Amino acid sequence: MGSSIVDFVLLTLLVEFFNVPKFTAGVIGLVAGGIINFIINLKWVFHKEGDKVWQRALKYFLVWAGNFFLNAVGYKVMLHSFPDLHYFISRVIVSLFVGIFYNYVLQRWFVFK
Repeated sequence: MGSSIVDFVLLTLLVEFFNVPKFTAGVIGLVAGGIINFIINLKWVFHKEGDKVWQRALKYFLVWAGNFFLNAVGYKVMLHSFPDLHYFISRVIVSLFVGIFYNYVLQRWFVFK
């Protein structure tokens, strides 16, 4: 949740106040959100005593790379396929879909098992 807030707030600020292109702002938000997501999951959500952080970080990066790709491509497709749909709504739709059906499952059963 905290990572999504960072992602979407950064997206909105960059587009609305700094005139960064929508896709570029979305990618920057994804990266910032991904870093926050790893820290939150490591510390509070899937925390285990004696964790080897570097192993978790490597697994997380592998999953996150797929997450990044799916979100970036999905967002690009939404922006081009539905140009009248507000960019924020496009980003939320893609993020929810990828987050539920890809990211959570792989983080739960691969990264932080």
